[in-house]
Amino acid sequence: MQILNCVTIIVTDDTTAEYGIIIEGCIMTGMVMAILSGSSVDLGFNNFKLSKCQYTFEISTPGSGSPPVVAKYHPMGNGLTIENLLMRSLREELMPKLQATMFSFVNTSVLLGDALTTLQQKQQGLFFITYSYVNFVVRNLNRIAIEKNSGVVDIEDFHLYWNDTFEGKPVQSDISLTKMVLSGLETAYSANIGGPFKQDQLQLSEEIRFSTLRVRGAICYQSDRKYEYNFVAEMEDVAVEILFYVDKPESRKQLIKLKPKRNQQRFYVVGWRRLELSIPRVNFIYADALVTGFLLKSIPKYILEHLNQNFDKAIEQTASGKWEKLCFGPCGPLGRNTESNYYFNNSMIFNNNQFINSTFVG
Repeated sequence: MQILNCVTIIVTDDTTAEYGIIIEGCIMTGMVMAILSGSSVDLGFNNFKLSKCQYTFEISTPGSGSPPVVAKYHPMGNGLTIENLLMRSLREELMPKLQATMFSFVNTSVLLGDALTTLQQKQQGLFFITYSYVNFVVRNLNRIAIEKNSGVVDIEDFHLYWNDTFEGKPVQSDISLTKMVLSGLETAYSANIGGPFKQDQLQLSEEIRFSTLRVRGAICYQSDRKYEYNFVAEMEDVAVEILFYVDKPESRKQLIKLKPKRNQQRFYVVGWRRLELSIPRVNFIYADALVTGFLLKSIPKYILEHLNQNFDKAIEQTASGKWEKLCFGPCGPLGRNTESNYYFNNSMIFNNNQFINSTFVG
């Protein structure tokens, strides 16, 4: 559905100009995972995204009498964009309204009757075991990162050139971001907010987060003179939405297995909790904005490279491990019985195919 018709953002610089960003025509798509809770449902994991947004930039100089300069903007690549920032605010506004609607119109006691308690117990078991499984996968992912490169990778240099004037003479100026190193790829953890669901195929969707990612580097500016300054940036809780598919069993007694194939997984860098940049007061304006913009554009690229190279290996290492049987129901979440067991053993196994029957998606 079209969720954002037109938004205008104006940034004022008292010394130079006013900048306006007009955003229109956005389409929001996605789903919300609903979990049985009491006589209603709680809304949890969601993967709402904005797409097809049209951006127009306007730059004007107050008092000059000149018309504004208007330019279209087309974001490219997998970086964190304006759409990610907009989705933050939209999600904060949308989710409470959706949750209130569920409380008002959904009464699971009426819909499910005496089966409600049993379905809640089975669903709790499914989510518990999927959370446990993803936790093991992420631990193996961190182990692989440590063994491979200690979670550290080099970032390619960035160069920006333009022509300037100094004392009436043309001068070529350039800014370079160099000597950049990204660390912290071994700090991933599972947020445990997703779970299993079924649309066209059986799927598991979850969010993993990198606790702390740091970038150290240098910014160099050269015009009539050359200047070089070191900077350090730190991003906390960088969130990545992951989606893996599972094989559909031919019969209700057949095991459900994860597909550890690379082309059966999808990763989306969707946001972060905090970004801090430490940089000296440099000899040219907006250096902090340049570094921040570059990092938001480039860090997702290296995160996705890391996951695409190593996530399938982490799944394979997890599948080769031994999983203890766990049961849910009358025995409690950590008890044992012989009637209803949910467990992993070289694959993902859900008793009696309840993976499909007791998961609700809104």
